[in-house]
Amino acid sequence: MVGRYPRLLVIHPNLNRGGGSELVALEMIRSVLSAIACDVTLLTFVEPQWDQISNFYGVKLEVNGIKTVVAGLPRRFRSDWENFELIRQAFLNRAARRIADRFDLVISASGEIDVGVPAIQYVHFPVFASYYLRERNRMVGMNSIILRHQSADVAYRAILFRFGEITSQGIKKNRTLTNSNSTAEIINAVYGINSDVVYPLVLELHTPLENSFKPWNIQVRQIAYVGRFANDKNINDIVRVSEILIRSELVNQVVLIGRFASQKMQEEVERSCREQAEAIRILSNASNKIVRGVLSESRYHLNVRPYEPFGISIAESIALGCLIVGADSFNR
Repeated sequence: MVGRYPRLLVIHPNLNRGGGSELVALEMIRSVLSAIACDVTLLTFVEPQWDQISNFYGVKLEVNGIKTVVAGLPRRFRSDWENFELIRQAFLNRAARRIADRFDLVISASGEIDVGVPAIQYVHFPVFASYYLRERNRMVGMNSIILRHQSADVAYRAILFRFGEITSQGIKKNRTLTNSNSTAEIINAVYGINSDVVYPLVLELHTPLENSFKPWNIQVRQIAYVGRFANDKNINDIVRVSEILIRSELVNQVVLIGRFASQKMQEEVERSCREQAEAIRILSNASNKIVRGVLSESRYHLNVRPYEPFGISIAESIALGCLIVGADSFNR
């Protein structure tokens, strides 16, 4: 590497989505750029909207030091981010294999990979091991028929592994990082990998707002949800639980904050909230400062997803003084 900077390839399907794995990927890139002089290339399916991303997360990034390679993906899988996650991961792995040998280090910020050379894989959510989660936790929100039948599930994954040029042996050759002990247990059970647990960044603990923590007696009788508006986040359950909490008079205001996975999802959520329009507010694409302001004045944070490997928004809400209303899952 004499005469040039180290070359780093970071893999993530779509940094514009506004979820926890996207924040982890951004922090990976930011940390590397601030620590060493290097050339960073992002392999993705969607050109990042850097200004919007920075405003949404409150993360400052020197984007001039980042090159972007947009991988090819059929329109059907590019337009529907609610489904086809495994197919996209296979396409992304296939694209990464074609260019991996040009780099000194490859990092996946989106789960398991096999790019033909030893790499680092950060497992925020076990993409190809998710069948184990459904079996162990009876996950809901997975509406594909394929995912309900074990034999079809195995065949489906075998096809995707073949297309994406992925093997379990290749996955095992990587250095594996996971976001929690529960994710580490799953990766060990499925692949026999002993991973290192590296907890995600909790923004409030690193960059606190002045006077952001408010005493209980001056907090609003309000509950907030923060995250993506998507089926895998059990959005319909969040709306139903919100209505129950309002009727029970535990809270008099619900604030739903996040980015919609699709126009269809936005229309469904807005229609579901219509009857409680005065009590339920929807804030789409709110900045990080607004999100933290809402959380700091709320008494509760709502998350009803049955399985959450770490739950960045949960940790941030606790740091801002919220009590958590969530699913009674094994890893809470």
